[in-house]
Amino acid sequence: MSAQGWLVPAFGTVIVLAAVFVVHLVRAWPRVPQLTSEEAADMADAPMPSLQKRALWGLIIGTTALVAI
Repeated sequence: MSAQGWLVPAFGTVIVLAAVFVVHLVRAWPRVPQLTSEEAADMADAPMPSLQKRALWGLIIGTTALVAI
């Protein structure tokens, strides 16, 4: 066996652990409740909260800066 014989089992272990993590993450993810058409219309008409506006501006400015760099 070569000096790098540990590479394949280690890499395989990482892949298996990542797959297990993803499966558990997907199973534990909270489900979005189904909204009635009336509730969906109320949500669509709701104004954007100030914190959400700040986050959107931060995303736009950060993405623009990243593209400029």
